[in-house]
Parts: sequence; C-alpha cells; structure tokens
Amino acid sequence: MMRPEQELVVKNCSRPFRSCTSSATSSSTLPFRLRSALPRHCAFHRGNSALRSMPRGTGVGPGTLAPASPGGSHLAGVVPRKAKLPRRYQLARVSGRRPGRGEAEPARLTTARPAPFCCGPGGEPSQNLFLTVQPITMATGQKLMRAIRVFEFGGPEVLKFQSDVAVPVPKDHQVLIKVHACGVNPVDTYIRSGAYSRKPPLPYTPGSDVAGVIEAVGDHVSAFKKGDRVFSTGTISGGYAEFAVAADHTVYTLPEKLDFKQGAAIGVPYFTAYRALLHSARVKAGESVLVHGASGGVGLAACQIARAYGLKVLGTAGTQEGQNIVLQNGAHEVFNHREVNYIDKIKKSVGEKGIDVIIEMLANINLSNDLNLLSYGGRVIVVGSRGPIEINPRDTMVKETSVIGVALYSSTKEEFRQFAAALQAGMEVGWLRPVIGPQYPLEKVAQAHEDIIHSSGATGKMVLLTS
Repeated sequence: MMRPEQELVVKNCSRPFRSCTSSATSSSTLPFRLRSALPRHCAFHRGNSALRSMPRGTGVGPGTLAPASPGGSHLAGVVPRKAKLPRRYQLARVSGRRPGRGEAEPARLTTARPAPFCCGPGGEPSQNLFLTVQPITMATGQKLMRAIRVFEFGGPEVLKFQSDVAVPVPKDHQVLIKVHACGVNPVDTYIRSGAYSRKPPLPYTPGSDVAGVIEAVGDHVSAFKKGDRVFSTGTISGGYAEFAVAADHTVYTLPEKLDFKQGAAIGVPYFTAYRALLHSARVKAGESVLVHGASGGVGLAACQIARAYGLKVLGTAGTQEGQNIVLQNGAHEVFNHREVNYIDKIKKSVGEKGIDVIIEMLANINLSNDLNLLSYGGRVIVVGSRGPIEINPRDTMVKETSVIGVALYSSTKEEFRQFAAALQAGMEVGWLRPVIGPQYPLEKVAQAHEDIIHSSGATGKMVLLTS
C-alpha cells in the first residue's frame, strides 16, 4: 500500500515528455482522476506507455500511476510551462469498485508548492511542482475524522483543515484518545514555521496537549481502559484532531474536578513550569521568584506552583485584566511590564537583596534587565525567547548569577513521572487549577496561531475545541 502521504512531481514544461521520478515508493498502482481539471493542453501518462494528449479544456482524465522503479514513479500529468496550476486539487475514485489486492487506495491531491527550476527533456527551463497525495478512505468501515494537517513549513496559512483524515489505530503501549480539547502552545508555531530545532517529518498534525476520553487501547496497556478521562503531555499522531494516539506513559488520569479544557491546559504549561522551578532553579521555600510574563499558560502555572511551594511570588502582565488574574493565581505582587519604570518598582519592592529566581518568557526582550534584578547566586530560567539579545556578561560575574535554559522534552521518563505525581497531588489538593483563555474551534486554528504570537496581553491558556 502507498504510504499515508507522499509527493508526486509534476513537470511544468513547454512540451510533453515520457516520464519523471517522484518520492513515491509504492509497488502498487494508484487509481485516480483529477476532479478539478488542470489547465488546458494537459497530457497524461499511463504506466510505461507514451503520453496521451488531452482535448482542450478537459484537463487530466482517469489513469494509473505506475512506479518505474523503487524510489521513483511515472509522471501523473504534464502541464505547459506558462500555465498556472490551481492551489488545490482533488483526486477521486476512477470507478465504483474497491481496490484489488496489492492496489493502493484512491487519493486526494491536496497542495502544490513550487520547487527549484530544472530542465525539460529538450533542455528548456521548466519548474517542478510538488503535489502532496493523501489517500481517501474507501467504503471499508475505516473511520474518518477532522484534523489539521501541515504539508509545508510556513505561516499560519499552512495549517490545513481536513474532514476526511483516517482515525489512527493504537499499537503496543499506545492509547487512542477521543479529543475534546487541545492546548495551543507557542512552540507549536515555532515548529510550524520551520524555525524550531526539532522538525517533524512532513506532513504532520500539530499539537501535544490533549484532554478527552480513552476510545481504544493497544496491546500491553493496563493502566487505562475505554471511557477513562485523561490528559496527555505528548501525542504521536498530533493533537489538533478529533482523535489522537499517544504513548501510554505520556497519558495521565484527569480528575473529575477539572473539565476537558482545563485538562488540555496542563501538559506543556504545568510540566514546563514545574521543571523550571523545581528541577532547573531548585527553588527553596522562602525564596523569591519573579514570573516575567505571568498571565499566560506557563506563567500562571508557575505562579500557582511557586505559591504552593512556599515562595514569595511576583509577576508581570501587560493589561489590567492580566494583572488581576495573576494576583488571583498565587502572586503576592504584580507589575505592569508596559510601564516605562516598572523595573524600578520591582527593585523598590524587593530591596537591595534582589530576586532569587526569574522565570523568563521573553528573554530576547528582558534578559538584560533580569540580570540586574537578581540576588547573589540568583538564577534566570529561560522558558521562552523569540530572537537574540545583547547582554553584558559582567552582569553575571559580581553576583555569580546563572542563566539556565529549559526544554521540557529533555526530561527523562522518570522525571516526567515525578513531575506528574507532584502535579496530580496539586489537582487533588486544589492549588492546580488551569485558567482558560481564548478558545477556538478546530477550523479557526490559523487565527489561534496568529493570536498566540501577536495578540496583546495573554490571559490564560489558549485551547482548540474539537466539538
């Protein structure tokens, strides 16, 4: 069978030629036809036969894509060099029959993107257009779901909503979760843009923090059963979807006192905040902590955890609403980081001793000021940064201060278990109570990605709702 997604290469050239290669590796044939016609003067290639010219205006008709060799396949269609391909295509079944043994499923051609120029068979310049193929489930009882798919790295517009994605099947030590809500994290936007150090293979579904109900379990799963309420700190298939597969060790029981939106707000925010405070900063009761950017998901989590562990908690926020939420969630004092003199107000509040720990959400803006706010032996824990900053290293020397970066997924399985045990205790006692901010339906995910980076004044955790 064909892989779930693969790319075909359509040569955009001035005259037809016999074949070309693609990234397809299937050893089967793929029946399909284009429902949305390509531009005029298209030609079509049947296996190893010669190209067949199509009448004007009819576009590409039915046929098969026959692999020429391992790692390569014959051409699906040929388009004149000056023709403009539409942005989206759709492939449908050629006939009403189901595919026979060894055949691939019908497919949909979902996106097109330009690739580097090359030369056609006559030496004339041409351009490849890489088209992503996604199988369409046939009438075999396979369940379909709505999900977000990313076929290329880029801006929010690359987030594609699809309503016919196959529901994943859990394997050994995996569970299938019917997703009620999924958290949106800034790191999701960095990965989507291609700017993050860890890039998933394309295409992929974003999202790690989901909350919902166990739909099915794979082999060797004993901790969960169908119907259990759970949340996750990671998914295998992606969380921006109606169903998601996750490894059982990344899934935890969601107490009845928290709803699914709150469950979706636990994963990255609370586990990151806990790692930053207890693992990286090694905070002690009685120390002071400044949460720089405290009204967002990680910030509020840090305030709640720090207060529960006996620290003096200071926070900053950019709006009056944000400041109020920070005070309601563990902070002793809050400052408006949009005021010109807010650093002076913090210094006046903490006195000459300074601040023991700063949890920093935007290091590219605040790190230089943070170093001047620290106490002797103080630590800046960098949770987020969106670019470079120039600092004076001497600012770390006199007080022997430290700048420490945090990456949640550097945690070991054992560390995750430790974090989870402490946080689940917080749920039971009551100090862990996620604050939900903006909520978006799955179809509005592009707007969510735009807002989480560019909106002014975060207030709570942003979530996607799948129903």
